[in-house]
Amino acid sequence: MTKEDKRLNGPQQKAITLFLAGMNDTGVAEELEVARQTVNKWRNKSQNFGAKLEQEQRELNKESRQKLSGLVSRSVEVLGQSLESENERIRQSAAVHVLKATRFYRPESRDQ
Repeated sequence: MTKEDKRLNGPQQKAITLFLAGMNDTGVAEELEVARQTVNKWRNKSQNFGAKLEQEQRELNKESRQKLSGLVSRSVEVLGQSLESENERIRQSAAVHVLKATRFYRPESRDQ
């Protein structure tokens, strides 16, 4: 494989961005004004394209997990503060959220 074969061209790089945004082969092909088969060939037959797409997806997933982890941490802090509130309704609401998240609270079981 030559050095030229390893480089992605402009449309291929744009295709990766579109795939990461959630588009399928048909959508990417329409956006780039190329045949769907061309996009499919890039994704399934070009080792460099496939490797680059997988790498970008891993990075995006890692970034998403990090953001979600941060949101969960902040949410737990807010719930902890709410549990310490002087307002009884706020404390009860926070407690219910914690119980729901841990699956200890099931409203349907109250009727039984």
